[in-house]
Amino acid sequence: MACRVGITTDLDRRKAEWKREYPNLRNWKIENEYETKTEAQAEENRIAKKRGCKSSPGGDGDEHATWYVYSFEYDVDDVLSNWWDKQPRTAVRGRSKSA
Repeated sequence: MACRVGITTDLDRRKAEWKREYPNLRNWKIENEYETKTEAQAEENRIAKKRGCKSSPGGDGDEHATWYVYSFEYDVDDVLSNWWDKQPRTAVRGRSKSA
C-alpha cells in the first residue's frame, strides 16, 4: 500500500482525477484547510515526509480560495497497470516491436 498527499481548492474535482489514475484509491482524507497556498504546501510537505507518502509541489486553484490538504492510499499495482495503459500501442509486452 502506498500513499499520496496533495493540496487543492476543489476537492471533488481532484478526487475524481486521482480515481482515474488510481482506480483502487481508498482512505481519502481531508487533513486540514488553510487560507493560503503557502500554508497548505508546508502541511503537505510535513505530512508526506512524516508518513513517507508521495507528493508533488504545486496544487491547483485560486490563490484566494480555501486550500485543502488531502491524503489517500492506493495499490502499487495500479501505478504499474496505468503505466502500461499509457504506452504506445505499437509496443508488445515483454519485447520491442523490432524484435
